[in-house]
Amino acid sequence: MAKNNLPTWNPVGIIIILPVLTYLVYALAYSSPVFYSDDFHLLKPLVLFRESKTWLEKWEWLYQQHNEHRIVFPRLLTLFDYYLEGHINWITLTFIANLLWTGTLYFFWQGFRALSLPLWMFIPVPFLLFQPQAYDNVNWSISILQQSDILFWYSFFVFLFAKERYRWAALIAIVATFTHGNGIFTFAIGVFFLATRREWKTLAWWVGLMALIAAIYFIGFQKGQQASFGKSLSDPVRLISSFFAFFGSLTPVFSASTGWTVLAGFVFMGLIVSVIFPAITRSFSGKAYEISTFDRQLLGTFFYLGITGALVAISRSWGGIEAILAPRYQHYAPFAAGWAYLAVLKVVPYRRAIAQVAIPVSVLFCALCYLTYTPEVKARQDALLADETNYRYHQTFVQYLPAFNTNIRWLYPTALSTGICRQEVRMPQVPHTAPTDSGIVLTFRRDIYRLEGADNVSRSLLLQIQNHTIESPGIFLYLGKPGNQPGYWLWTHRKRSGFPRLFSSGALLSPGFDLPLLVQNIEPGQYRIGIQTEKGFVWTKYEVEIGKENVTWKKS
Repeated sequence: MAKNNLPTWNPVGIIIILPVLTYLVYALAYSSPVFYSDDFHLLKPLVLFRESKTWLEKWEWLYQQHNEHRIVFPRLLTLFDYYLEGHINWITLTFIANLLWTGTLYFFWQGFRALSLPLWMFIPVPFLLFQPQAYDNVNWSISILQQSDILFWYSFFVFLFAKERYRWAALIAIVATFTHGNGIFTFAIGVFFLATRREWKTLAWWVGLMALIAAIYFIGFQKGQQASFGKSLSDPVRLISSFFAFFGSLTPVFSASTGWTVLAGFVFMGLIVSVIFPAITRSFSGKAYEISTFDRQLLGTFFYLGITGALVAISRSWGGIEAILAPRYQHYAPFAAGWAYLAVLKVVPYRRAIAQVAIPVSVLFCALCYLTYTPEVKARQDALLADETNYRYHQTFVQYLPAFNTNIRWLYPTALSTGICRQEVRMPQVPHTAPTDSGIVLTFRRDIYRLEGADNVSRSLLLQIQNHTIESPGIFLYLGKPGNQPGYWLWTHRKRSGFPRLFSSGALLSPGFDLPLLVQNIEPGQYRIGIQTEKGFVWTKYEVEIGKENVTWKKS
């Protein structure tokens, strides 16, 4: 029997831990002290929690529905951070969530140990799991606390159930239920395991607890804003393709074709099904006690992944496969791939060859994810830093649709005035005597930003600003107002360098930038454009004039 303990001095153990530590350091470096998007659904209940006079009122704010979810536990973690630090530290909150996400590796490790294989064969798993393809995990607290951490809680649940620790599993099922909407299916999967094992006494109290938690969960429940079952079911081919794409979203880092994504998801889920099929037949033939601990973990994981993929496809596939490939879902594919890999190792006789191929492929995948998605992560971090200053002077977040600023109109000022959130001006002061660089070339183009919801379509005017030559680790644009009044800071989006440039110069980012500016968020008026780079601030020769429903530009 191969030994697979993990001593700290073992070189293979160090390799296994390396992608975990790299990811945590990366996530900490690129996280933001400013909340992102619907993180205000964590912020709002906390503001109202403090103002509520009774515990029933406090519970109602923690319990309040967010889309299809009752996110009591993420809100409790936010409350914990607030009382721990005296304010919500979004960097700390995201880091705690990432610690939970990396904790899923423990349950993969427990499954791997049950196979009694050489330690080095485990190397591909952490390289598949911990990379920034699901880059919402880096600076979107509510996303990782829900979408990613539910996999930790569910893995914990399946592990406890496989070990027959049912009371602890019940506690984790409750946490999972009030972390993410799909968490409630932990109870249903528990029913399957207990029924097939004919543990009727345990099943009786389990079903009773499930009924109680379901009643609490569904009181006043409403359909999520972005869910449209009818539109999704109207196209069965798109629906089925979206289901498999949900589990195959590793492929965009290699190819833009969604066909490869669908195929990869089909392969991963097919491999898992082929390995657990004997366990399923034993379960229904009264031989559930013969199922190994590994097969129980794999079987429970398959059930949860299948239910989650089906629900996402049914509720979201109306938006096309691209909607299924949103960054907030892209941790499911490496999770499924990791279990598919372990499933293959369990059954194939040539597992050594499989592992030898999987190691370089997983390392290459991990490296490509860092190269490909770091520009996206950096752009979001820059946008949040710029908007922190914009809100200080203009009470506006520029990067969002105007409805966002309406939603936080009373919330964010209250959070700032009570110390729940803290705000700093992290952008540099614009020098009064800044020079003008007439050699900077910008291009402008009007465009329409179209956002399709489940029940409506919104359109907003965009001003696309581009440059193809400026090189700097960070590039911000500045819309300067007359008379040295505070202007607006704008982030820029950069593209990854091609491999020839990357290997010859070591530059991760290509020259130039693009900026999609939602002009409705800018106060009407005439603005001069400046640029902040690592070399300092300069004015350009360009000016823009923004009206309520139009925008023009000129070069002076």
